[in-house]
Amino acid sequence: MNTKELQLVTFEQAKRLKKAGFNWLTEDFYDKKGIYLIDIEKCQNKRQNRYSAPTIALALKWFRDEKNQIGTVSIRYAGENTLKGFVGYINTGEIYVLADAYESAESALLDELLDILETNT
Repeated sequence: MNTKELQLVTFEQAKRLKKAGFNWLTEDFYDKKGIYLIDIEKCQNKRQNRYSAPTIALALKWFRDEKNQIGTVSIRYAGENTLKGFVGYINTGEIYVLADAYESAESALLDELLDILETNT
């Protein structure tokens, strides 16, 4: 993966986002079998059989903008004492994730937010 490119959600995250109501336009998609699609015209012809594959950053923005009960989400580097790595936080509780890379923390935080949303619906 080019480190200058933003990471896309996984196929499982894409399915969960669609179920949660994610409907923002994206350029990337998965088909119903989890195959990454780059031919947008084929995707549009099979709209029901595809899942939007936003970047994780865009999915987190969607949570902030559309699911405002989640509150603020943030990723910070924690380097004090024995806790070293990136930590993701939400302001609606004590939930956080710890990962060794920023992108991993974003992905884990997205999973936690999806869990919260699925539990509350």
